[in-house]
Amino acid sequence: MDEIMRMPELSFDYLAAARTSRGFLAGLSEVEIHALAGRYQRFLALKARYPEYAVAPTEIIDEMWHLHMLHPKAYHRDCVALFGHVLDHTPGYGADEATRPALERTFRRTAELWERTYGEPYSVAGAAHQGLIICADEEEDPAKPGPPKPKNPPGAPPQKPENQVSFTA
Repeated sequence: MDEIMRMPELSFDYLAAARTSRGFLAGLSEVEIHALAGRYQRFLALKARYPEYAVAPTEIIDEMWHLHMLHPKAYHRDCVALFGHVLDHTPGYGADEATRPALERTFRRTAELWERTYGEPYSVAGAAHQGLIICADEEEDPAKPGPPKPKNPPGAPPQKPENQVSFTA
């Protein structure tokens, strides 16, 4: 395993932001939110370490990324400190047949870089990443779409993404 680089600090209160969000993050415990923030920080550090590659988040990391972007001053400050510019986000990339193979390649490469860098799996085996996102400074691409996301019956609480990692310290 390669040496692990210093993790970027997030300059917004992600715990308070998660608590007031409207998504499933609001229902996570403090321990889970801290663990998720750690995974998101490692995602950012991975992009900083490999700036020449596009990277694709897991669904759970993407949730924290969206939360971070909802605090534009903090997001700008954090990105400039880490990358020298704002990290672009392309939601929905891979949702259509034309871009899905590129997203799959990028996700696979992101998983390989993650596993090489951190010595742990990027996501739960067989996790869904269908129609997710590409993040990069160039157009490039990630992994296999997994099984379709489960549908919630009307009025049911939102389900956590299938590719959520277990939250342990």
